[in-house]
Amino acid sequence: KKTEGCPNPLVWPASMTARTAAKTVVGSTAAKKRTKKQDELSSRAKVDPPPRGADAAPKIEAGLRDAKHRADLQVQAKQVEAAKHNSKAESVVVETREARRHKEEKAKEDLEHDLLAHAARHEEEVQRVREKAAAEVEKVHTKAAALQETLAETAEKERHAIDESMQAAAERRAKQVGEVVAKGHQESVKVEKAASKVQEKTKNKAAKQAAKQAAAEERHAAKVGEIAAKGAEEVAKVAAVGYLGGAVSPTRGGETIDPTTPGTGEVGGKYRAPERPSPPPITMDGAKLMLKLMQAGTVPNEEVLRANTVDEYFALGVKYQIALEP
Repeated sequence: KKTEGCPNPLVWPASMTARTAAKTVVGSTAAKKRTKKQDELSSRAKVDPPPRGADAAPKIEAGLRDAKHRADLQVQAKQVEAAKHNSKAESVVVETREARRHKEEKAKEDLEHDLLAHAARHEEEVQRVREKAAAEVEKVHTKAAALQETLAETAEKERHAIDESMQAAAERRAKQVGEVVAKGHQESVKVEKAASKVQEKTKNKAAKQAAKQAAAEERHAAKVGEIAAKGAEEVAKVAAVGYLGGAVSPTRGGETIDPTTPGTGEVGGKYRAPERPSPPPITMDGAKLMLKLMQAGTVPNEEVLRANTVDEYFALGVKYQIALEP
């Protein structure tokens, strides 16, 4: 091995021979301070110079053998040291492998231990949460049961109150219906009485009107007979003188009377207008329809009393949407 500017005398490069190395050693040590031993050897070499040539061959061979032996020993030592180093390296590799394996196994064991511990803690936490959830569920169930009981009691009270109110309302309605029915019965009785009175009045009025009409017709017939007799006399007189007049005859007041018009007559020498005919009498069917219209309560009594015929009663029923049977 060679360093820059300073060759190592103990390690020779492969390209350096023994002589070159000796010169290098001598050159390198010449500059150094000589020791006492070196001076002694140098003086001895001067007194007893070393052998040269053939005389030095045995010594050189012995030195070469010693050098070879030392080199072999050195190689063996290197081999032994290399073997030791290799063995140590192998042992280091084995130990490293074992240490790595041991470390991995330990890490695996630690991981498994941590996982087991974590699983145990997780299971404990899950169990705690389950117990807490069960307690909360129990609380909720208890509160729900209490709430259901409260709601049931409230519903029962409300139902009871509603039943009582409905019963009271039904009683009031029944009472009102009874009052209305009684009032309706009274009104029906009143209406029936009024209808019977109206019917009697109508019948009496119709009878009186019929009597008046018959008397008027008799008077009219008598008057017409008188007028006809007078007319015949006048016609005879006119025929006697050769003149034919009209069918009318003068009166004393200067007015004429048409014998063809019924209900007319002479009253104090004036023309008398015909009397208003009386309404026809109400039949039994008309009286029943009038009673039904009055009992309905929706038709004004004035309109009912103004109607006289069955058709008018049916018209009132259609107008006020009252079903009347013919």
